[in-house]
Amino acid sequence: MNFRRDFLIAGASILFAAGAFSQTITVPVTIQAADGPVTINIPSDLAPLINQNMAQIEQALKTNNINKSKIEGDSGYEGQILKVYDDYKERFPGLKSPFEDTVGNINNFCDDLVDVIPNTQGIQNIYADAWIGKLIPGAHFGAGVNAGASSIDISAIKKTAQAMDIDTKDIPDTFGFPTISADLRIGGIFLPFDIGVAVMKFDSSKASAVEKAIDPMNFDYCVFGGDFRYAILKGGMFKPKVSIGAGYYYTNGSVGISNDQASASLNFTSESYILEAQASCKLLFLVPFVGTKMIYSKTNIDWKVDAKWNHIFDSTAPDYAEMLSVGILPSHFSGESSGSGLHPQVFGGVGFDFFIMSATVSAAYDIKSKIISGAVSARISW
Repeated sequence: MNFRRDFLIAGASILFAAGAFSQTITVPVTIQAADGPVTINIPSDLAPLINQNMAQIEQALKTNNINKSKIEGDSGYEGQILKVYDDYKERFPGLKSPFEDTVGNINNFCDDLVDVIPNTQGIQNIYADAWIGKLIPGAHFGAGVNAGASSIDISAIKKTAQAMDIDTKDIPDTFGFPTISADLRIGGIFLPFDIGVAVMKFDSSKASAVEKAIDPMNFDYCVFGGDFRYAILKGGMFKPKVSIGAGYYYTNGSVGISNDQASASLNFTSESYILEAQASCKLLFLVPFVGTKMIYSKTNIDWKVDAKWNHIFDSTAPDYAEMLSVGILPSHFSGESSGSGLHPQVFGGVGFDFFIMSATVSAAYDIKSKIISGAVSARISW
């Protein structure tokens, strides 16, 4: 089966569903058949995709010599598209249509990503000390690793998978989006300030426990950024330290879910600008701390879907295969999403100092998005 025919079969299959199912909202679309233009009513969620791919569909109709009489009316593609939608709902109870459920839930998941990404950035490079320029003159350093996670609702991407007949197995609706970073901080030179940087790269396919937990889903991303903190109260043993600061983080990555017959993938980039305040107090070897961050984040996401609908649908419409071949049911479609806004976050925890060794346990809460995050770190500092 050649590409044109595959595309034709794909597109046409949705067209039948438009007229036959009474609860499906339809809109008129004019298509150039082999013998002239014809206006048919098709499901409203399909219309934008038909218009985007109109040139390929009309070429396929011409190549296959499909006339207006074959397209319009209850017995033509127009009526059979609604039949396909009806068959789809019977096969996938609780779903409405292949495109509304696929595209709608991808966009919902994009909204979830927009919220969680700044939280994964916000729990990196957290030191228990509000600033590391201690009372001893000279430079002070800290370097180590930080591992954490931010909760993310992945039920929307699971519904996207369901719409394309991808088995999500036992993947939970809420998942801990992991962060594993290396960081470095230096302070105590002349003025009471410190500067920290952090970098991270994570690929779920390289972590067997994560890969198994979310199969057939996968993700990877890279983060880098840093912050500057200025001590407004230097503190000391049993005396609190207080600092204010600002930071910047950049993230890019991808999320996907797939099987042999369908796939959905998203590529994202995100920038976050952070204002923060932190207080800490050293109590022998313990360093409890609290703080707050105001994160302004902007995220852009591009997504695409590839679906072999002829394997996914189980339609009884007589011209089902032919409609798929003329592309009225597009097998490849894409879109984009973006979001920006403020994420007020509170955080706190406790650090443990043992000579040059230190460890930190922290937790954070995004007040706006209600996202919980947590992290642990191990460092060498002096």
